[in-house]
Amino acid sequence: MKAFSDQSIQADQYAFPYHYIPDTSKRLHLSRHWGFAPSYMAALGLVADRLRPVAEAAGPDWRHIDIGCGDGALVHHLTQVHGLAERQIAGVDIDERAIAWARMFNPRADLHAGDMAALEGGYHSASLIEVLEHVPPEVLPGFVTDAARLLRSGGLVVVTVPSVEKKLADKHFQHFSFEHIRSVLEPQFSELEVRGFERDDWLTRALFKLRMNPLARIDAPMLNRIAVRRLANLHGQQARCGRLLVTGRRK
Repeated sequence: MKAFSDQSIQADQYAFPYHYIPDTSKRLHLSRHWGFAPSYMAALGLVADRLRPVAEAAGPDWRHIDIGCGDGALVHHLTQVHGLAERQIAGVDIDERAIAWARMFNPRADLHAGDMAALEGGYHSASLIEVLEHVPPEVLPGFVTDAARLLRSGGLVVVTVPSVEKKLADKHFQHFSFEHIRSVLEPQFSELEVRGFERDDWLTRALFKLRMNPLARIDAPMLNRIAVRRLANLHGQQARCGRLLVTGRRK
């Protein structure tokens, strides 16, 4: 996993561990406001729901790796909210500052700063959460190959990426359609299932404007939960979906 030209944008953002802004307690407060927080929380729940059956089936032998783990927010969510064992979860990221934060929040997780090519494989599952859009298109096939190598045969991969329905961010090389993300992953993974989430509709927009408007930013747990649930709804078409969720099995 090599450093890429746009990584300085993402690296600068790790001066503060912004993925930890949402409060994952029962009341679900999102303050120290981060507008992307409801969608991020929706994605964490979707990912955890797909990893839990694998963890339960493998039992104490289960091993998971979060590739491009950043400040370790998914690791933290899996252990603190879903009760999965921290010592069974690994993470890797090229950003040393991000890994420093991850180690503070997840002291028993197996966290690595550097290239994933240096790691040994054999994991039951792997996640790439908002990672592939940061990889230059010309090296993306090799990156996916390296990621697949970390999984045992038949191991589960869970991926989220931004959709082409969403405006391209400055720190991203590309966004993905259903067909494009399939073509990226198919050389290494089978049983691919692609779904859209973070769908833009009138109620979602109304909730956003109610929570964030020029007069006030409302951090009401009930509204937060409604927003997260709506954004987590999965759709079989990409139309108006800001993000894509993909699962597959290593060939």
